[in-house]
Amino acid sequence: YKRELFTTIQFPKNRKMEDLGTIYKVLMKTNEIVYSAEPLYYYYQRSGSILHNKDKKFYIDVFELSYERYKDIKKAYPEMLENKIYFFKIVLECYAVVYKKYSWKDWKKIITELYISVRKYINWKLKIKYLLFVIFNPIYLFWNRKN
Repeated sequence: YKRELFTTIQFPKNRKMEDLGTIYKVLMKTNEIVYSAEPLYYYYQRSGSILHNKDKKFYIDVFELSYERYKDIKKAYPEMLENKIYFFKIVLECYAVVYKKYSWKDWKKIITELYISVRKYINWKLKIKYLLFVIFNPIYLFWNRKN
């Protein structure tokens, strides 16, 4: 990344998955993106890494950073289907851990609006998760509990 792309963008402090709340801003700010198939970066996963030890803070950070990202991208690209599908999956993934921070009405409204726009493009497993979420929420919570 060029240094000048980070003049107004900073990684959020005290957040897990901080790149989730940052890199999309950098990409939206660029004039040009170049792709190379040559492997120039090697990613090593440690067994003790954040991705392998998901706690409540992890899910809260992922949800909140993804929600901010979703809104920012939606503002710039209102019809971007990939943005809607990604956030739909995030809600279904994080809800069972973080739902107590938000009212049920907000969750149901968010997920239903997303479902209406993405239902033609998602697999049957996600459709079943959505139906459990909306119709049988206690079962959904039990089935998807984490930590």
